[in-house]
Amino acid sequence: MSRRMAFDRAEDTAGAGAGADEDASMTPSGQAINQLFAPPDYNEADTYYQVVEKAKADGKCILVNIQQAEVFASHTLNRDVWSDDTIKDIIAGNFKFWQRDDKSKEGEQFCQYYQCGHQLPHICVIDPRTGRRVKAWDGRKWVEPTAAADYLFRFLDEFSMSRSPPALSPEGSPSMKPQAEPDVQLPTTGDMKLVGLEEAAEAAAEAACTATAADTSMEPPKEMPCTMPDEPPEGVDAIKVSFRLPSGQRTTKRFLQTDAVEKMFVVASALAQQPLSLIDLATQYPKRSLRDVEGGLTASVKAAEVANNMVLVSVRAA
Repeated sequence: MSRRMAFDRAEDTAGAGAGADEDASMTPSGQAINQLFAPPDYNEADTYYQVVEKAKADGKCILVNIQQAEVFASHTLNRDVWSDDTIKDIIAGNFKFWQRDDKSKEGEQFCQYYQCGHQLPHICVIDPRTGRRVKAWDGRKWVEPTAAADYLFRFLDEFSMSRSPPALSPEGSPSMKPQAEPDVQLPTTGDMKLVGLEEAAEAAAEAACTATAADTSMEPPKEMPCTMPDEPPEGVDAIKVSFRLPSGQRTTKRFLQTDAVEKMFVVASALAQQPLSLIDLATQYPKRSLRDVEGGLTASVKAAEVANNMVLVSVRAA
């Protein structure tokens, strides 16, 4: 197998390297195999530290893939995952991609520094601002582009290079200074008597009761979540749509191609147990709101192009 997948590790510019038999790569069949399992053309040829600086400047994370030529899963990553058009678009928009073989000088240094272990291929994300590895996966589980896209989307949902620090974090909190001493000095001797407290308490209680009564009488009926509609039976001209709820739960539902987009909002309302008016839906990739599709909520599910797509359910504040 190594003769059929021969890459030049010595160059270490294109990334993954495999096989020690240089003659195998010189034959026409060897060249064809090399091309089939070649690293992606968007793999960064620069050194790791140069890629870190480029990622900082572009505000992107670094998606690292350490390959091992003797493990066939490394080559199937190149053939099936990194060559997929959707994966290419995700990486181009959010990452700098850096792939190396574990026998190359830089690949070996990376594995030692980040302790990749012996489970190769290794896939991880590096925050270029800190050099910290913020996410890691066993590359052998990335067997299909759909699974890889799901892993990447989950990461992007949780981590963002442009996200501001939380308001209560040390970096985001304003500096606090001691308050100035009061100008008026309170007497330190003698008895102090507070008057009018009972009258003020009675007035406040009466006002609260009046306001509560008014609010109750004028409060509109509360909007309830929708009831889950019936799904079309298996075997009919139906499409499947996956919903991801705010809780992270994923549910797949069937729709007729002629169903209106509004029915998807009804299903999302029933799944999230939230009123229909507060529900927003958006496709995961490309990111677009289903309220903005041509034809609006009356457009057909087929026209909305959501078949076999992940639809994100969000709930607006009431």
